Amino acid sequence: GAYRPSKWRSALQVLPLTLETYWEPLRLEPLLQLLTLPVSPIPARIRYRLAAALANAPGIGGPPWNEAITKGYERCNEEWLADGLDEKETHKRQKRIKESLDTFVNHDTYSPTEGMPLSVLLEICTKVGQWAASTQETDDAVYGVVVEQSEMVTQAAKALGVDRIERLQMIRILSSVVGDGIRLPDFGEEATAWPIVNHPGQIFEPVDTIVWWGFTGRLSGGNTTVWSLQERGWLDEQGVHLADESLSRRREAAFWKRAIAMAKDKLILVAPQKMDGEVVPVHPLWDEICHAVARTTEAKRRIVFDASLLRKEDKHDLAGRRVKRERLPERALPQPIRAWQATKHALSPRAKESATSLDTLLGCPLYWTLRYPAKISSGRALSLPAEPIMLGTLAHEVLRSLLEESKRWDPNQARVRAGELFDSLVRLFAAPLLEPQNGVQRQETKSLLQSSVRHFFQTINDAGIEILETEHELTKNWKPGIDIEGRLDIIAQTRSKTPMVIDAKWSRNPKGYRQRLEGLSTQLTLYHWLLARNDQEELPVAYFMLRTGNLFAHPHQDLPQDSYVEGPSLPECQVVLRNALEEEWRMLDEGRIVAAGIPSDAELDERSTLVEPPCRYCEYKNLCGQSGEMMA
Repeated sequence: GAYRPSKWRSALQVLPLTLETYWEPLRLEPLLQLLTLPVSPIPARIRYRLAAALANAPGIGGPPWNEAITKGYERCNEEWLADGLDEKETHKRQKRIKESLDTFVNHDTYSPTEGMPLSVLLEICTKVGQWAASTQETDDAVYGVVVEQSEMVTQAAKALGVDRIERLQMIRILSSVVGDGIRLPDFGEEATAWPIVNHPGQIFEPVDTIVWWGFTGRLSGGNTTVWSLQERGWLDEQGVHLADESLSRRREAAFWKRAIAMAKDKLILVAPQKMDGEVVPVHPLWDEICHAVARTTEAKRRIVFDASLLRKEDKHDLAGRRVKRERLPERALPQPIRAWQATKHALSPRAKESATSLDTLLGCPLYWTLRYPAKISSGRALSLPAEPIMLGTLAHEVLRSLLEESKRWDPNQARVRAGELFDSLVRLFAAPLLEPQNGVQRQETKSLLQSSVRHFFQTINDAGIEILETEHELTKNWKPGIDIEGRLDIIAQTRSKTPMVIDAKWSRNPKGYRQRLEGLSTQLTLYHWLLARNDQEELPVAYFMLRTGNLFAHPHQDLPQDSYVEGPSLPECQVVLRNALEEEWRMLDEGRIVAAGIPSDAELDERSTLVEPPCRYCEYKNLCGQSGEMMA
């Protein structure tokens, strides 16, 4: 496709993507594309952080978004300081970055029907044009085209003579300006030493070999009859003498014959049976060739070669050369690998681990190795998070904000306030829900969250449970050289003043968390250990399901009986967890890494399965082969 114009060059996308982010409701896909373009007016130190923030919390203006901008500024300042820039120049650059962010990401949005002010559109075009003009020193002609297109959009918008531009008008303007795209700067360059022409009439001197690729009837011209006989007669009477209409046909036929006349040694005509899925006829010149040199079927057979035979027979004579097929050696497809090997003593526990990282280690040591010690990233910043993650982030933030306002709530008042917080936070953490096609899902999510919050406060109020802390960070020494840290969603105390851990989860499958309590929950076991004063103390722990309002807890005298889930005690779970972790760390120290999602021979595999392998959401399935697609 190098010979065709392209409108998908990254620089050409800056203006259309920027304008698309100015309409209500805000769509994050164009914004994410703008942030991840190879070239952009937004500094890379900031835009990639913003893209990562969208991948975790898809919204604008929330804490992750603002934190990404702050850290981006800090990184830029560090580089400027290392380059020896003075305070005045640093301030000037900071101002330019802020103006760029205000234009391209932190801006107002407008109704598609009421339109955006003309002054806003002109400012956007000016900023894009200035950026392209300042970048044009790279000698890439595409930046000059961006400048021209920005000016053309400006002129077209002004020509409408309106104060506001509607979205439909903007789409039509952009389609007329950037729709045709531009030719690639090097589209005419050829990778071969063979001269290439578009028509046999362009061959101007004899050559040894001519290959006519696409020897089909498609090369023929159209109807040459333009004037009627009466019109031609009248023009002759007026002294206007037109060339004979048959002349163009004779000229075209003469051009075709140049391919024959100019081939000194070989003329190879390649005539496909189909093009673009349609049957095409052989070129008309073939009839003249056959009439001249191959009138019989036998003679025609001597000059025709069926290319399909190359796949059926081993040896062929083609164009004076002996073509021989050779069988390639068979190679077995890569097989899934369960046992991986590393250098001894190369892998060890990190100085600080978390409940998430240890759960990953127990679920799949290979996943833990690639993610943490190897630090192999899957590039998640290039896409918005999956729906369950997005809704879970929003629900957690609503609950956190609710508990920050007050630790005690009347159930009905909590329900109303949760709905208000949902409406105010959805743009910051789950902006895709604001799109028209997601209206039903938005209302359903809001209703479910309100009901679960009301049920939650009804339950804890009846049980006399008091909430003390939210999002509380704790760190404790697990063994010499290893600390475990965790952020506990809710720390509460029961009616008897016993400390309690409540972990909030958003899930369509609450039974899965019930089953964890029936077996072993790495997360709650470690959170319980972080809060307990010693290894023998047993505190109440519970899962609160944000989507359904369920409370799952180990039996305790201070908790309602309808929340009970029978399972091993937390001190027992802690002993099992310690032994399992020690075994995993021992195997890693020996250089043995297991991909837990690959089936094993139970007699030869000494590893016990304590946590289900995280294959469903694993980012490295193509490496071990669990996905069925090995990366050879």
